[in-house]
Amino acid sequence: MKKRFMVPPMVSDLIHPGLVCMEGVKFSQRSFCPSCKGPLSGYDYRKKRFATVIEGEVKRDIMVTIKRFVCRSCGKVSTADAPFYPSTRHGSPVVDFALTLTQLMAYREASRVLARCHIDMDWGTIRHYTKRDFPAVASFGLYGIPVPLSLLYLSILGVQLEKGSSIVGAEALAACRLPPAHGTLFHLVGLSEERNKRDKQEEKEDRIAVKPEEEREPK
Repeated sequence: MKKRFMVPPMVSDLIHPGLVCMEGVKFSQRSFCPSCKGPLSGYDYRKKRFATVIEGEVKRDIMVTIKRFVCRSCGKVSTADAPFYPSTRHGSPVVDFALTLTQLMAYREASRVLARCHIDMDWGTIRHYTKRDFPAVASFGLYGIPVPLSLLYLSILGVQLEKGSSIVGAEALAACRLPPAHGTLFHLVGLSEERNKRDKQEEKEDRIAVKPEEEREPK
């Protein structure tokens, strides 16, 4: 009888915020053309699926926005830095998770474990990813489940995120760019503090811009 891997609720509940916090994140930075190192001009924005999450009986695509650029020297189009491996349909932390699971279990069982962690990915896609040449994945064992550090860092951001706030592209990239992992948490703390300051400043500006009804001048 094949071994069935149990997923403690603590693990699945930790992973879900890391996926959901990516909803609507915008990636808009690239320094130069990857082909010729030439200067870039903004071209347009495209949405891309980061993950498909399972919420009860419903599946929901988590979409991010990625800016595209055109090179002023060679004319080639490139995209902003974003947490995706080339030619993949899932964010790099999601791919990392699937790959780490296949080191312990079969493709179908890996798909089942992903589903228990609120991630929808069929076993055929998982098998396809294992045949690709991806970088080594740094992971941390949680109750027998190897969780990639990239996904764990995103989950930390998601859990700490205040209601109504959102992370910025730089935070997501800092979490997903592994290895090296050392110093990443400190970088995330600094970026989170910057985000909190930004949100407080925007809230202050909103209060100044919108006066209470009794303070507004009559027409």
